[in-house]
Amino acid sequence: SSTLGSSLNLQEIGCHRILGASPGNMGNVGVGARDANAFTAGLREGRLPEVDSLTYQGLFSQHWYQIGGPETADAVSIAAAGASARDLDLPWHSALSDDVWVGCFFRTSKDGRPRDSMPIDLIVVLDTSGSMRTPMARGSSQTSRPYLTGDSSRLGLAKSALCALLSTLREDDGFGIASFTTVGHVVQPLALVGGLDRESLAERIGALTASGGTTLAAGMAAAIDIRRQASTMPSGPRHQRLLFLTDMEDLTPGPLDDMIESEAKQACYVSFVGISSSFNAQLAEVASKHKGCNYFCITKDDELHKVAVTDLDWNFFPAAFDVELTQQSGDFDLCAVYGTPYDAMEERTQADWTPLTHRFYPLLFRQQARELMLCSYRLLRKRAERFPTSLGGAGISLPMPALQRVLGFLSPAMRSVIRVDTIFPSAVGIDGSVEGGLVLLRLRPALRHAAAPSGKVRLMLRYTVDGQRHANCVDVDIPAQAPPTSVADVCVAKTNFVLEPALRKGIVLQRFIEVCRRFLTIAKADASSPSRRHVGTVQFKRRPSATDATGALPPQVVMNEDVAWMNDLTTAFGELEDLKEALDGSEVGAIQVENMCPGLLDQLRAIVDQARSFVKEHNASAVQLL
Repeated sequence: SSTLGSSLNLQEIGCHRILGASPGNMGNVGVGARDANAFTAGLREGRLPEVDSLTYQGLFSQHWYQIGGPETADAVSIAAAGASARDLDLPWHSALSDDVWVGCFFRTSKDGRPRDSMPIDLIVVLDTSGSMRTPMARGSSQTSRPYLTGDSSRLGLAKSALCALLSTLREDDGFGIASFTTVGHVVQPLALVGGLDRESLAERIGALTASGGTTLAAGMAAAIDIRRQASTMPSGPRHQRLLFLTDMEDLTPGPLDDMIESEAKQACYVSFVGISSSFNAQLAEVASKHKGCNYFCITKDDELHKVAVTDLDWNFFPAAFDVELTQQSGDFDLCAVYGTPYDAMEERTQADWTPLTHRFYPLLFRQQARELMLCSYRLLRKRAERFPTSLGGAGISLPMPALQRVLGFLSPAMRSVIRVDTIFPSAVGIDGSVEGGLVLLRLRPALRHAAAPSGKVRLMLRYTVDGQRHANCVDVDIPAQAPPTSVADVCVAKTNFVLEPALRKGIVLQRFIEVCRRFLTIAKADASSPSRRHVGTVQFKRRPSATDATGALPPQVVMNEDVAWMNDLTTAFGELEDLKEALDGSEVGAIQVENMCPGLLDQLRAIVDQARSFVKEHNASAVQLL
């Protein structure tokens, strides 16, 4: 609405907005967890969750998509499909909408497969601060896991998961434990799993108690000492990872950022499992923005078991590094990206030509680039012959930045969709569906007012495996609404038909996240927040006060930020109710949505109920202001 548009920006609803074609680096930012567990926990506890607990990447990662199974040829690839909003016929899309959606599903050759044969040295860093005494919720399946003890505190569940994790490691893996409060302690030096005295280790783990404060850097220092002092471990290549089990209640991480970066440079990566129903966005960013590192938010025991035990082979063994996905199209302009690790950030997204991706450019571009480089080579060679010392040993080729700048004018702009340090494998279901890995693009035709959006989008993927740079490419055709006639159109229609349910599912999730984040952003805003400083037109006349001489209404019209905020809140709540009506308005529709996005309707119903109570409570206060 125009009211909301005047007081909110895309960053507040978690959208990664495309700013334009000026060059820049997106950076490697990891804001948020790889799940939405803290959001779900807030609803389960009967409160409005924090805005940061719900991200596109987090919720996308918890759903499964039928995309044809894992990759079989390349280490990493993209399965992609596109459709216009008109073809998708979703209730929140206008019949005249020009929006085009493209779903990019990351696939790796390690999806759903056991980890490779290289051993891992795993050092668990266990938080034993006083806040770890806090009880945690039990999942529905705890009866099937006999290792669980009667201790349902954060520390008790962490101990239980730690013992289960140890049982999944191989005999030639290394295992160590550090505990920490405000100082770190070595519980178990790094040693081969096959040589551990497990009974003695279990007793030492069981004897740990929760007390004191929390300093994550102290635990990090203890784990680093364990790794560096492991002189008896076998030589040869080995994976290395530090695994924090903590409630993340350290408000002053201090040198933690630099310590993680230093370890990552030595191929020792860090994973944080935050055992708490509250979400620490600041620490999540510190924890997950570095190469090979990731962060999970855990709110009950079965979530902890899934992350640390069931999905061990995929959560802690990277599939590729330095991953960049770029988009190029002369038919569409890229408007927004959803599902990246930085989906609360706004970035400049121009990407440059590189020799690695040259073969993926159109034929005309490659011919023009060849002519340009040959011409520049001839001119520079002649100059070198006439003035042998003028080039100062720089050679007879154009510098790469200059070449990239010039070639950028020969082809439609290439936009960076996502650039991250690390991509991890995904779990694969028994039906072949892949968990997570979705990045959703929203585009619009470059030529406005087209009869029906149609055209081509090229996606180029670059990544590094074992120090070698790789690239591949996929074209996504957006057909017009007319039925396919050519063989090529039939192939496009077949691809879109296979992936269309996954694309539709992603769009439904995107809409849910968008309206939830919009409401939560407004609800959580305080009087000093920019989203509460409304610039719209809501005005009211002030009631006469007891000090008015005549008792008549004063003539001035005033603007009250609380009433304007209430107007925004009510409008955002209306969007929530409209979405619930669209997805849950009929029994048949509700069944379809539940089959497509299991659990989503329960979350939608819960947040609508919480939002309704919140609006009623604050609406009564707003009426009193009048």
